[in-house]
Amino acid sequence: MNSDAVAARFRPAALEALKVFPVNSTQVELVSLSENVTFRVTDNDIGAKYVLRLHRPGYQTLAGLNSERVWTAALATAGISTQIPVLTNTGQHFHRVDIPEVGERRYVGMTQWVEGTMLSDQWGAGASLEDRQRCFRQIGVLAAKIHNQSSQWAIPADFERCHYDIDGLLGEDPYWGRFWQHPSLTANEQALLLRTRGQIRESLQAYPPTTATYGLIHADLDPHNILVYEDRVTLIDFDDAGYGWHLYELAAALLSEIGEPDFPHVCEALLAGYCEYRELSKCDVALLPMFILIRGIVTIGWYGERPEIDSEGYFDELKAAVLTRCAALNQHHGM
Repeated sequence: MNSDAVAARFRPAALEALKVFPVNSTQVELVSLSENVTFRVTDNDIGAKYVLRLHRPGYQTLAGLNSERVWTAALATAGISTQIPVLTNTGQHFHRVDIPEVGERRYVGMTQWVEGTMLSDQWGAGASLEDRQRCFRQIGVLAAKIHNQSSQWAIPADFERCHYDIDGLLGEDPYWGRFWQHPSLTANEQALLLRTRGQIRESLQAYPPTTATYGLIHADLDPHNILVYEDRVTLIDFDDAGYGWHLYELAAALLSEIGEPDFPHVCEALLAGYCEYRELSKCDVALLPMFILIRGIVTIGWYGERPEIDSEGYFDELKAAVLTRCAALNQHHGM
């Protein structure tokens, strides 16, 4: 779906939702369509900018969305920069709005706009390996600080987020969708993914969740979700946050790099940044390639659940890379 069509469908609902927030604005600009429909809002009176998100229906409950805000506040208290929420006129984090154009009801939330550039934009076609290593070291440091905070935090009793455990990732009804049913897969490819799923499930049984290896994670620590402005690094987009293996967090950061020739170097930089603040055992490091493959597999399911998103060729590259690694794993197991 192109941006003009998205804006036409969702902008009226965004304008309607603004009536319950303490912002006077008719300046609503579409930013992105991904997990949510995201708009940039500019206040007519003072020029302040905000982010308004129409959250994907059925993905998070209201309790889950409120829990996200509780955690981001706790992260900010621990010194990790996150977006500052804007409450409704009645003091709520979210408001539900009808979207007649698509027959949906969505929760709407607002945060203050964060100035900065995406970490992914700090390197282009001419970027040096040193620049890329520096960026991934930053991601590793950020991941370690997130995991240190979540492992020490007293999580509230009513806190509600998903689990990226064995079943959440590779069960019969995975959180990101039944990847083996993606319509682009052939019968042989489906069989390959299912065999690989069984092998990885067995391996994960031998790596049970512990407080040292598993906890509350951002779960989408992609360079696109990290904003840099001068010396400030801000983590955004907590929509996928939940409980999971710490290695899954690192795998999410590395997935888009697996086909690059300098992948070993950026992976090493990320691990170096992480280990500067949090310990990883040799066993943990040895399992990272498996978690990168897991991330690739479940991302196939993510795209299968979201046919409206234009992957611009990325999905085909991802699927080919995942299937190649699945085939190699099956060959290693003699299947």
